[in-house]
Amino acid sequence: MIKSVAKAYREAFSGLPREVWYLALAMFINRSGSMVIPFLALYVNEKLGCDERMAGWMVAWYGLGSAIGSFIGGYASERWGPMRVQVGTLIINAMGLILLSQMPTYLSFGIVLVGMSIAADAFRPANFAALTMLCPPEHHRRAFALNRLAANLGFAIGPPIGGVLWHFSYQWLFALDAATCLIAAAVMYFLLYEHHADLLRRSTPRESEVRQNPFRDIHFMMFVMLSIVCFSTFFQLLSTYPLFLRDEYRLNGLQFGILLALNPALIGLCEMVLVHRIGHWNQMRTIAWGSFLICFGFGILPFGSGMGYAAFSVLIYTLGEMLMMPQAMIHTAACSNEASRGRYVGIYTTGVSLSFILGPLLFSLIYGYDHYWGWYLTLATGFVLLIGYFLLDRAVDSESEPLAKERVVVDLPLHTVEIEN
Repeated sequence: MIKSVAKAYREAFSGLPREVWYLALAMFINRSGSMVIPFLALYVNEKLGCDERMAGWMVAWYGLGSAIGSFIGGYASERWGPMRVQVGTLIINAMGLILLSQMPTYLSFGIVLVGMSIAADAFRPANFAALTMLCPPEHHRRAFALNRLAANLGFAIGPPIGGVLWHFSYQWLFALDAATCLIAAAVMYFLLYEHHADLLRRSTPRESEVRQNPFRDIHFMMFVMLSIVCFSTFFQLLSTYPLFLRDEYRLNGLQFGILLALNPALIGLCEMVLVHRIGHWNQMRTIAWGSFLICFGFGILPFGSGMGYAAFSVLIYTLGEMLMMPQAMIHTAACSNEASRGRYVGIYTTGVSLSFILGPLLFSLIYGYDHYWGWYLTLATGFVLLIGYFLLDRAVDSESEPLAKERVVVDLPLHTVEIEN
């Protein structure tokens, strides 16, 4: 089993340009310092003296900046180039983290947090653009897979280290997170930007291509709405989830960090192989079952206790994440043509960022009244999403039946998909 998995990874990533590996290295370094955001709710609760609802609002403030950053990141990449945007946002993020650690009040902390999150999430579309420029189109799928693997492996390191540092001083979380941002920026600048300035120049869209309007694509917008609901439950991971594990499961910071690391570790080890295995499955129904398992993994928390049971719930929602999230990005890109793909991906990622606002606000409000009802609601939401995605799949199929069939190959992260229009 281990040999077959290793062989699959070697075949998947052999032959990629060296520059793609440099970009993955920078991503790994940056994500390995992800310590502040996973402990944000605990920090606001313990250090700033905020109750659970105010802590949820703080996470939502981060989501507001994330939505803004996701929206403007693509435009900034077109204007100044993706590598400049990545290096610049990493430096701004590092400065923001240091400044954030010195904010004494809820209001000042929230204002700096919004600015920092704008920079942090403007990085994502710039990173997407840089990958497409640094390797030929036939390698895009594998390049995205490598970058996602680097991000998840990095995130598997950050939270456990943060759990250890949490016992000494929260200031170390901010300092080390900022340091990894600066190191990642240096890797990008010295290994990539100086040697590939011509390759990473701003690109302009071809005038002959017709742009689709995602807001007029009813099925796509319905898909985005269902995804917002799903991610709103998922982002309890950074709001009520750590509070519940502390208050009801009596877990400490190190145990919480280990649980957070278990998720990306499993993704890094299993996701690419799993996605290759299920490539022939119905895409929308795979997304439906993945969304259900995400909600189910969180929704079973009130029915057990202890580190072992918490790890079991992590296994369930991680399986759901591996089924839902890669397929959702593939579906988003497949809904569009090349000229409008950026718009579609931008709308989808902005919806994900809006979930970062809605989820923590709603579930923190519920948590303030009762620690359990939010998880019951999450469990019920899983069944609603399962039905909703299945109905959407049926609606798309019924509309496609009268149309002439045309096979289209979409080269996207993790695997190549064939769709029928």
